[in-house]
Amino acid sequence: MKKNLLKILILSLFFFGAFGVSKAEAGLSCYTDTDKRNSGDVAILGLSASGNAHAALPGASTYANSIYCGGVSGIGNSCSGNFKTFAKLSSATNAHVRSASEADYPGSNNTCLSNSNSKATIAVDYKDDNCSGFDTAIASLAKFPTNAHIGDANAYPKKICASMSVPRTSSGGKIGGGGGFFSSVIETITTAVISAINNVTEVVQETGKKGIAAAGKIEKTLASKETYSSPTLLAGIPTLSDVGTSLPLKEIQTSNQLAVSAEDLLASPLSSKTKFPQNVLALISAVLALFALIFVGRKIFVQPLS
Repeated sequence: MKKNLLKILILSLFFFGAFGVSKAEAGLSCYTDTDKRNSGDVAILGLSASGNAHAALPGASTYANSIYCGGVSGIGNSCSGNFKTFAKLSSATNAHVRSASEADYPGSNNTCLSNSNSKATIAVDYKDDNCSGFDTAIASLAKFPTNAHIGDANAYPKKICASMSVPRTSSGGKIGGGGGFFSSVIETITTAVISAINNVTEVVQETGKKGIAAAGKIEKTLASKETYSSPTLLAGIPTLSDVGTSLPLKEIQTSNQLAVSAEDLLASPLSSKTKFPQNVLALISAVLALFALIFVGRKIFVQPLS
């Protein structure tokens, strides 16, 4: 029984830590009440009543009711920085309301949704009957688009709708909250594998270039029928039919006198001066580490519960 509980706990930590589910935000949520329901909620508008009401800026309101919003980190009611205007008031208090698309009333007493994260996405629009496609309904208007009384989200058919989201990051956004142990290990291994593959690819490309250069040197030597006095000579040169037609060699003759040094023929960057052996070793090590991680995961999670 204890083993089963341990497996369930580890599995939960894996999903909540690696994928950040524990820190996932449900989305923007707004409501009308006499006080905020959660410590992170923010007042965005004052209401004289739940319906047929006048409005007030949140900082100037003396009304019992206010509209509060929460559910997203960094939320605010500022009309600067990253924000969207959702209503424009005829005065700071005891005001009629018009939509954000209308010109400001004198004094520009506007009400806004904002987020301290400059990359957060904020959307505001006006819909009939419901806020389908948005996170929440902020309020409703008795008429549209201007000089309206206002009410809570259920008071009138014309809704003020809004959504807000924060970018997903590995440091604590909607996913990857805190990163997670398994996520970090997998990311490290993946980075190592990709780096090793890239390095090996560069060496292979370099090998190809030097191989072609060596072949060209051999071709020139054969075409001019030059010989080397070096004691290290090949026993013979293969015929064109043996080599194939990929290289444009001229008048290749099979002759012990027509020879090329082994140094020229075997020219290659795969020497102790290159990174090739180290890169291959790094690639193999990274792949083995990945398989080890998978093996440990299977041992923990795939074994049948007893």
